Amino acid sequence: MKRFCVTAFFCALSTVACSEDYIRWKWFEYPDPFTLPKVKMRCVKEASAHVPCPVWTNPARFCRKSTCIGHAYETKALRVTPTFVVSGPKAGNKSIRATVEGIAAGCAIKAVTTGKAAAAATPSPEPTARIAAALGSSVATFKACITSVTAAGVAGGIVRRLKFTIATPTHWARL
Repeated sequence: MKRFCVTAFFCALSTVACSEDYIRWKWFEYPDPFTLPKVKMRCVKEASAHVPCPVWTNPARFCRKSTCIGHAYETKALRVTPTFVVSGPKAGNKSIRATVEGIAAGCAIKAVTTGKAAAAATPSPEPTARIAAALGSSVATFKACITSVTAAGVAGGIVRRLKFTIATPTHWARL
């Protein structure tokens, strides 16, 4: 009994140890406009020749010298991937988890479609303004959808504590 109480106490204090992701949905991907690309040059073709390289002891000495005559450039850009993450407390039972995932998926679909519509309706040609409008309306729509859900019991308790965040992982990719 004491072990259970201690575990429950730590789960109540820590959101990382006792929470799980119900949905991770990659929305789209775009190059980061504020980060310079990485450019790497490599040699693809070399030329060499015998050239004189005299020393005091051997004035007629020749050496082989080579130089690069063909270059290849590899360019990588930093890519940002906005990802919708629906997280909440752990569901011990598989049927409860399936119920919560179904409710969260329905609300996430509504949030994504509202976000896309808001991005398309934004009159600014700047991509950052469109992205900000889409993300803001998506979060508001998801929160409104979750509060309108009337689930009972354990699933209802979990659904009321779901969090909708937008993670922006980055990675380097070739152009």
